[in-house]
Amino acid sequence: MQPGLVRLRFAAGSRFRRSAGRGKLRQMLHLLGQPRLERSQGRIVELDRKAAALLAVLALDGPTARSRLAGLLWPDAAEERARANLRQLLHRLRRQAGDDVVEAGETLRLHPALPTDLQLAHLLAGKHAGLEGGGRILGDLPFPDCPELSDWLDAASERLRRQLVQALEREADELEREGALQPALERAQRLVALEPFSERSHRRVIRLHYLRGDRSASLRAWEACARLLAAELGVEPEEETRALARLVQRSEARRPAGGPTIPPSVLRPPRLVGREQEWARMEAAWQAGRAIFLSGPPGIGKTRLALDFARPRGRVMVLDSRPGDATVPFASQARAVRQVLETWPDLDLPAWVRRELARMIPELGEEGGRPPPIDGEVERLRFFEAQVELLRRIGAGGLTVFVDNLQFCDPASGALGHYMFSNQPIGGRDAPIRPIFAFRTGALPEVVERSMEELIGAGLAERIELSPLAPDAVGALVRDLGIPSAAALDDAAARLAGGNPALLLELIKELVLAGGDGARALSAHSVEQFLRGRIRRLSPAAQQLASVAAVAGELFDVALAAAVLGVPALELAGPWRELEQAQILDGARFAHDLLQEAVLADLPAAIVTHLHRSIATWLEGRGDPTSIALHWQAAGDEERAARHLLLARS
Repeated sequence: MQPGLVRLRFAAGSRFRRSAGRGKLRQMLHLLGQPRLERSQGRIVELDRKAAALLAVLALDGPTARSRLAGLLWPDAAEERARANLRQLLHRLRRQAGDDVVEAGETLRLHPALPTDLQLAHLLAGKHAGLEGGGRILGDLPFPDCPELSDWLDAASERLRRQLVQALEREADELEREGALQPALERAQRLVALEPFSERSHRRVIRLHYLRGDRSASLRAWEACARLLAAELGVEPEEETRALARLVQRSEARRPAGGPTIPPSVLRPPRLVGREQEWARMEAAWQAGRAIFLSGPPGIGKTRLALDFARPRGRVMVLDSRPGDATVPFASQARAVRQVLETWPDLDLPAWVRRELARMIPELGEEGGRPPPIDGEVERLRFFEAQVELLRRIGAGGLTVFVDNLQFCDPASGALGHYMFSNQPIGGRDAPIRPIFAFRTGALPEVVERSMEELIGAGLAERIELSPLAPDAVGALVRDLGIPSAAALDDAAARLAGGNPALLLELIKELVLAGGDGARALSAHSVEQFLRGRIRRLSPAAQQLASVAAVAGELFDVALAAAVLGVPALELAGPWRELEQAQILDGARFAHDLLQEAVLADLPAAIVTHLHRSIATWLEGRGDPTSIALHWQAAGDEERAARHLLLARS
């Protein structure tokens, strides 16, 4: 038995036991593998085969007539004798269990408060836990004297197996669509264990290994499939499976051989240079208990400065606002609260706080109910105070909250943030929670800008504008990278990048990929031309994939790209790897937003509109209404956009 199953089962059992009261049972019935009753304090009551069979029939078929049960369990006995045996079995079971686990009458039924592991079977599958007995009901218990019962167990176990397979397939599909390839692979491997002769399941494992970039593991999975089918069934794999194997085998030839790699020092420079004055101002603001607002153009280094400053001072939580938040009230705050609850899953919140948070996080509310909208200033104050209480509870021991991309914050979240900071325990030198914000200069929403200015005027915050790096700082940064050929870029890089660290590092990457001879060529191009040139040198397939990624933004994943481009997901592996090797994409996101902007700037308006329309169409029925509305709006279809915005706000 795998440890995950033990933890899950006891967690479920504990939940039932905690709720036990008058008329309820303090035990759980296990019918997968070795049948038994698990009582409180971990006491186990082993069940003999006929008692276990009786409980299995009642658990799966529901209330059952005595005559049917007697016939199933004692098929060769006369009806009177079989009924007497059933009465004795029920008496023995009651004595062993210490409870009436079966409600007796002419029709028998399980006690309604007795939970079973069959009820948790889908959850167990979803958690990738190993099921006892391979998921077979009553494990290997033999019933040679009860042929009808034996057939019933075979059919019930097969139904359960099919249900588990379907649940795992749904999870694997969803995870693959989200780009979570490792968890998807774990589900796929569990599927192979449940149905070892299913080539569909074997192909899923082969494909996911390949999409993860592990060609060797993909080929091993293919060879294992072929060996199993030959040894056990005497057949060859299907043509679809063989075609997939040929694709994996050919993939080696498409990999760049001996090409240059980007040194780690370029991916993340070893130290922060040229920010001594800004650091000193941040230190003074920190000591005075003021919030810190960092502003500047894209790529100027706001995020690196904020995190390098905050991390030596204790715990740091990184939050961000995203494009699209501006049109949805409390979108930024709702995402932040969800992240808090995921980070602190055992956080003890008062009932009133949970009720108030449920106004924007529906899953925190009571099942089947919908929290009412905020009506009046008193309710609004209570809603705001719930956010303060949440932060107070996570701030014990000190916490720095860094909010990136504040320019995308929706006005409602901005007003709420203003209230939270203006009231203890968030503000002040000794406050447990210290905030740092970063945003693009000139891009803040009006309400957020006004809030920041009020805080600065009250002495509660300080804004620090980051300027381009001076030439000597550019030189120091280049020297820190430890790339001798980059020295020739000092003057050209300072001019082309304009002292922007992100652009400077992109230039260094270009020099590395060009083999060290690109300095003179780079000096003849503008920054915009340089970035567009990097994109244009990609293969057509990689350029198309980058275009979809740029338009889709945070929603971009494998499934969306495959649908919009009209190709099988597997065909995206090569272009995706090319974008990652070129340092354009980092997983499903751009390595830097400057690159995303360069891709968008090079796309004709008609193509952008078409991509927005394709993305919106695919998202319908899959995505949240707000995202769908934003893409329809960008596609120029205001009517459809309005329809989905109404759904988002209903």
